[in-house]
Amino acid sequence: MMTPARTQPALLGGIAIGVLSALPVINIANCCCAWILFGGALAAYLMQQNHPEPIQIGDGAIVGLLAGIIGAFVWLIVSIPLGMALAPFQQGMMQRMMENSSNLPGIPLHFRKRARWSGRRHRDRDLFLHHVVCRWALCDARRTVRDADVP
Repeated sequence: MMTPARTQPALLGGIAIGVLSALPVINIANCCCAWILFGGALAAYLMQQNHPEPIQIGDGAIVGLLAGIIGAFVWLIVSIPLGMALAPFQQGMMQRMMENSSNLPGIPLHFRKRARWSGRRHRDRDLFLHHVVCRWALCDARRTVRDADVP
């Protein structure tokens, strides 16, 4: 039996994961790893379409894992420039929220200061660690374990 090609399905699935996870508003569906699951399933589907015989569960898990790794790097490449482009808009929106909320009772001063500080903080390192490590490790490892061929 021939091993199905993994490169093209993993690349396409990874691009889908990275781009959909980086786009504002659309990335809301990633609260439950939806785009990651979609990208892995897309990679396995494309791998099956390019192979005349049914693919093995392990092959699907591996191409999903590769798509997740590629998706993490695509997300990093797309989200940093996008975040830099949207940062002034987001900071202005946060400033308007803080100005409007200053008259509301019950919002502690330390919360307002922290929100103001976090709006200006540079987060590339935190974003990299959270999305690349956590999303890839947790979601793809969970899917790989779930899809493993256990006798």
